[in-house]
Amino acid sequence: MRPRHITESSLVSMMSELRPRNNSKRQTVILITLSVMSFCASTCFSLLAPFFPSEAMRKGASETVVGLMFGILELVIVLASPIFGELQLKIGVKFTYIAGLFVTGSCIVMFGFVSLSKYGATFIAITFAVRCAEAVGIAAYLTAGFAIIAADFPGRVSVVFGVVETFNGIGLTVGPCIGGALYQVGGFKLPFIVLGGVMIIFVFIGMYTLHDDKATNSSRIIKYEDSEASNNSDMMNNNTASRPVQKPSILILLRSPLVIATSFTIAISSSLIGFLNPTMSPQLHRFNLTPAAIGLVYLAPSGSYALSSPLVGYMTDKGYPRTCVAIGCVSAALAFAFLGPAPFINIEQEFYIVVLCLTVVGAAVSFMLIPTFAMLLAAANHCGITDSFSTYSMVSGIFNSAFGFGAFMGPIFMGGFVYESVGFQWSTVCVSSSALFVLILLLFCDCTYRRVDGKLCGNRLNDEAILTEHHGDDQVI
Repeated sequence: MRPRHITESSLVSMMSELRPRNNSKRQTVILITLSVMSFCASTCFSLLAPFFPSEAMRKGASETVVGLMFGILELVIVLASPIFGELQLKIGVKFTYIAGLFVTGSCIVMFGFVSLSKYGATFIAITFAVRCAEAVGIAAYLTAGFAIIAADFPGRVSVVFGVVETFNGIGLTVGPCIGGALYQVGGFKLPFIVLGGVMIIFVFIGMYTLHDDKATNSSRIIKYEDSEASNNSDMMNNNTASRPVQKPSILILLRSPLVIATSFTIAISSSLIGFLNPTMSPQLHRFNLTPAAIGLVYLAPSGSYALSSPLVGYMTDKGYPRTCVAIGCVSAALAFAFLGPAPFINIEQEFYIVVLCLTVVGAAVSFMLIPTFAMLLAAANHCGITDSFSTYSMVSGIFNSAFGFGAFMGPIFMGGFVYESVGFQWSTVCVSSSALFVLILLLFCDCTYRRVDGKLCGNRLNDEAILTEHHGDDQVI
């Protein structure tokens, strides 16, 4: 079957793609649950910015320690995600998701009471402990959540992922506003009690809406076809059919150059936004903006990320993952070059240019990041690994670990060490170069795997993935 070209790009047509063929009501509730939880999690992550640093400093924490309190979350996610990718195969995906939500919600509620602890080391130790426990819960439910998306929406993974990421972007956008408003109304505790309580409520909803693991744990293989290399399609299908089926193993995935290249793309994507968090505020102060106005400027990247995510997911599931990543890489490189501006670009740093560049950065990150989950699944298929809950769990663990690594290194290395060493203008050149390096790396993978066996990094997904489950003597396609 030849893939179709895009004929509609509106959000309505994207949402129509989400209508599952079976159990539509149940899967719609699952999508709503995952989207709302993504919104709550990102809101909780971003609501700290307006008031927590000042509260922590009043309790004796230095600026460096406050920065580590923010960064420890991503570091623990990096370490815990691969573990949960393997562990949930033993304890169950549903249990992992439910337990992760409960731990995260409980830790968010508890975080509201850290202000009651004693001044100094006691406050710092309790804060780090709660943040680490929260990160473990986040790693658990994110890893399980991505596996659930892949299992319940076969052939529509990217568009569903795009919708969920839209709610993630909305949460990042409104989180500081919600946190600041609740803080003014009820003090330090109220924001965490309200949002943590909402997450705990969804634990009970998830217990009802999510099916047992056995219902979707049958093995199957997805066959991918690249329309941009249609003349090689017969050879590709023959190679796929002849490739031995591998038992899902994270070591096999990590030995694949396709997985390594895609993971690097994920890390760079998340580091782009992380770079802006510590560096943009001093640049915006040059325009004599109020703190409230600076906060509004920070809405530009998260807002454009939220708006563009469904479109990117739709394009990816229609068969253009590599095109989306290429658009994102080029857009990010240009946006950061003009954001500095780079020393070799002879323009002044104007306010409207800064806002425009930040908006482009948010959309560019969406184009780079959304296709990568489907690309990891394609890489697993290239290795001959069957498409099952085991595969989904391992792929989601790799995705979350790579994302967390980029989110941790972005503000610390690019936004910290590089920024302090060479200044803002040259640091934006370094960030721009990293986006271009991702593009070159993926092009190299394309050329290498086209030459080896006709398969391309991030191969085009069929309109309808060809799925055949193991039932008796049925043959796996």
